[in-house]
Amino acid sequence: MFIKAGLHCLTAHPATQLPQFNIRVNAVSPGVVRTSIYMGFIEPAKVAETSGSVNSFHPIGRIGHRTDVANVITFLLIILLLFRVCDVRGGLQCINPYSAVTR
Repeated sequence: MFIKAGLHCLTAHPATQLPQFNIRVNAVSPGVVRTSIYMGFIEPAKVAETSGSVNSFHPIGRIGHRTDVANVITFLLIILLLFRVCDVRGGLQCINPYSAVTR
């Protein structure tokens, strides 16, 4: 939780100071995303069980995919934004911003 807050602060401050130099500051803040790193923390025999338990508390019913994060990065590259931290957590923050930490 504190790492995400730090990311938000480290993004927001320079984003308010650097526009005069035509510098945009953005960050992508993914939640649980099915990647090789994620799979490395789970025993192969327990992947389905673990994914099912994580999927149950996401509003979209699944953990993130690499393409979800890639789509946000593409959006940031295309749209000229001054400041934005994009949480890619399947709507989880809409229910409870701390639910990933407390469960």
